[in-house]
Amino acid sequence: QKIGALKVRVVWGLFSVVLISYSSITEITFSFVSCVDVPLVDVSNTSSTSHIETSPRLWIHAEWECWNQSPGWVMLLILGFAYIFVFPFGLYVWQGLFPSKHRWIHRLHEHIRRRKHQKRKEMEAASPPDDASRRSTSKRKTFEWSGISLLYLLEGHLKVWYWDVLLFYRRALFELVFVFIPVGVTQQSLFVALTFFFTAMHTRYHPYDSWVANITETVSYGILLFINVLNFPAVFFLTNTLQQSADSRAFLQHLTTIQSVLSFAGFALLGIVLAGVYGVKLVRVCKMLHQKRTLPCLKRGSSGHTGLRKKHEVSTLELDVELDQQL
Repeated sequence: QKIGALKVRVVWGLFSVVLISYSSITEITFSFVSCVDVPLVDVSNTSSTSHIETSPRLWIHAEWECWNQSPGWVMLLILGFAYIFVFPFGLYVWQGLFPSKHRWIHRLHEHIRRRKHQKRKEMEAASPPDDASRRSTSKRKTFEWSGISLLYLLEGHLKVWYWDVLLFYRRALFELVFVFIPVGVTQQSLFVALTFFFTAMHTRYHPYDSWVANITETVSYGILLFINVLNFPAVFFLTNTLQQSADSRAFLQHLTTIQSVLSFAGFALLGIVLAGVYGVKLVRVCKMLHQKRTLPCLKRGSSGHTGLRKKHEVSTLELDVELDQQL
């Protein structure tokens, strides 16, 4: 039992690390895609002459060769993109196989399983199986879904079971647009379209079971959408190389100030909400610990106090369970 509990803790920890590191791995993987031609001075060994030639280098580090110049870089990028796009899809399928009539993947799996079972029954009725086929049929294992603790880690506070997968793909799509679409009005329009889509999805479904989390995320999406819209004038001036006047520079500076104020307001809102939520939890934990310490000690006493002692033990157990849930 101890080994089994240890395995569960290890799997839980590794799964948490994978979920937390998804955003960082996505950013790092996409950052190694962009390459630029860098001029280099090539000095000949046989003569003192030198000439300048261009070489493809990584945009994030000009001293490193582009990924298409090395098989190792190509393999790492393939693994990175497989993790970015295949892992959320596998997670979605695994969550969808959870035994629930509200998940279409589970309903489809059950439908296929019943059809296969019915077909097997019809074949057995048409031609009775021999002993070898009976043994193989009896040894055939049926699919059993497992991983309720990991599912709680993903969906413990969600009303929409696939919302985390949607957020994973949201991160990947933003990085995809940033890397493969040139800087300009088209790129900024895609940023606005993606932000508007996920804002509408969040407003439509309210995926969290806490109204505070739903309102905070809605306000954050609204601020992000407004900031993206305010980027259009600067992007237009940048891509069209227009001559800027004093008025246009003042206008762009004014927009930058507004974006900075909105960003600070979003971070401040998030900080206040987090401080309030975890402050309330801390107060509850302190109250439970205080209540647990002040319960009467009934270890001493005669047999006439058995009922009171049992009541104390039940109260202590309930406090322990509630304390674990808060932590």
